[in-house]
Parts: sequence; C-alpha cells; structure tokens
Amino acid sequence: RSGDRVNLERALMVGDRVSGHFVTGHVDCQGRISSIIPSGGDLHMTIEVKDEIGPYLAPRCSIAVDGVSLTVGEIKRGAITIYLIPLTMRETTLGSRKAGDMVNLEADILAKYAQKRDMPKKENTSSITPESLKRHGFF
Repeated sequence: RSGDRVNLERALMVGDRVSGHFVTGHVDCQGRISSIIPSGGDLHMTIEVKDEIGPYLAPRCSIAVDGVSLTVGEIKRGAITIYLIPLTMRETTLGSRKAGDMVNLEADILAKYAQKRDMPKKENTSSITPESLKRHGFF
C-alpha cells in the first residue's frame, strides 16, 4: 500500500564478488506467518508454504521472504522456519511482521534450475526431425 516500507537491495553486477543467495526479485507464491517465537535476541518465524514451492526447499537452502534473502532453518510438513537476527529485524520489514501476516516468497533460482534438470523429459512430438530437415535440404 502507499506509504508501506519495502525491502530493496541492489542487483548483482557482472564481475561482482558473489556472496549470498541467488534470488531474482520474483514472487513464486505467498505464505502465511503462523508463529513468531522469541529465542534470546533472535526470532524464530514459522511460515506456512504452498506445495508449489516445496520442491525447491531443503534445510539450509535459500529463500527470499518479502525480498529479504534468508536461510531456511527447518522444514516441517507445509511450513518452514527461518531465524531472524537483530540486524535483520532492524534493517528490514520482517521485524514488524505478526502471526497471520501474508509474506511473498521466492525460492533460490539454482534450486529451480536443479529441479527443472531433474524433471522427466517430454517426448518430442514435433514432426520436424533431423531426417525431415535433411530431406528438405536444410543440411
């Protein structure tokens, strides 16, 4: 909404040192914060996630929550837990979130590529084959 705070981070430039997670700023789905539990000076935030993002999640994988690149601490059926340190709570919008809030989620792009690579290949249903190209003089 107009006037809301948002999380912004400069894009990686070609030639920059790579440090951190590979997220692109696209929203894959939304999740609902189910609990926020203080633990010392940190917060344990549990977010209900949709099945569509599940194949890209693993313990200690990367996920962006409202544009903040974080590490998944735990995965339990239909939910992830992330751990927020004081700096993250102070410097991002996540420190003001409450249970019941909806958040935007984006999985790490490398996980998406790995999942795509492992998917079964579709059979070629095209009538264009190397043989038909030869027959028509393309090579």
